[in-house]
Amino acid sequence: MKKTIISVTAITAALLPAIARAAEEAGAEEHGSWLVLACFAVNFVIFVGIIQYFAAPFISKFFADRSTQIRGTISRAESAFAQAQDLANKAAARSANLDAEVVTLQKEIENETQFQVKKIADAAVAAVERLHTDVSLTSNALAEAGQRRVREELAAVTASLARDLIARSFDSSDQQRLVETFTERLEGER
Repeated sequence: MKKTIISVTAITAALLPAIARAAEEAGAEEHGSWLVLACFAVNFVIFVGIIQYFAAPFISKFFADRSTQIRGTISRAESAFAQAQDLANKAAARSANLDAEVVTLQKEIENETQFQVKKIADAAVAAVERLHTDVSLTSNALAEAGQRRVREELAAVTASLARDLIARSFDSSDQQRLVETFTERLEGER
């Protein structure tokens, strides 16, 4: 059926320009004729039919594909907008919580600083106590060492003076008496 319509349309389109030309020659004096207008209209209808028959599927497919692309783009844009909106909401929530986090961090830093300062102060107090103890022990040791040296010096000086006195005033009768006393002691211990 379509082939018949197309064939009739093609033959008519081929013959109409010849008829239109003949009519034009016959009525050259007229400014226009209804037959020429009809020929133009028929030619236009044939042209639209050919375009519709051959180009309509391609045009329809083009617009369908383009519609699908536009819908996909709109869908992706809506999805991206929803994600962006979600991220914006999350950022706003984090921003609201940020002030609370800053306050919490400040308190934690302050507490840690106080703890470290107390720890350093306690260590300083302990170091001062150790220094006092060390100073006390060292001063006592130095005092005892000084007393010992003074005693040793006094003993050395006393021994030297005693030797000098004994050497000056010791005579042979003293020596005899010492030997006898020593001998008596030895005999008494037996």
